[in-house]
Amino acid sequence: MALVGLLVRSPVSAKDLLAILPFTGGIGEDGETIAELFSFEKELTAVFTPVPRTSITLAIRNEQGFQMSSGMTDPDTIAALGK
Repeated sequence: MALVGLLVRSPVSAKDLLAILPFTGGIGEDGETIAELFSFEKELTAVFTPVPRTSITLAIRNEQGFQMSSGMTDPDTIAALGK
């Protein structure tokens, strides 16, 4: 099993944000459960502010949707913004 985390600096929070992604190599949803348990560890929460994986997934989907529907990623728009 492997633990994957994502560290994000937060200008608002005194502690860095930490997304704990699911472990891999387990059976069923064991990886999700283990990752969730880590987010409640006192040693971890004393240093970081854990962010639920569901929040990260939702933020990524929202960003991808924005990029696809806003026109801001159109090559002509990007070139115009660059000027």
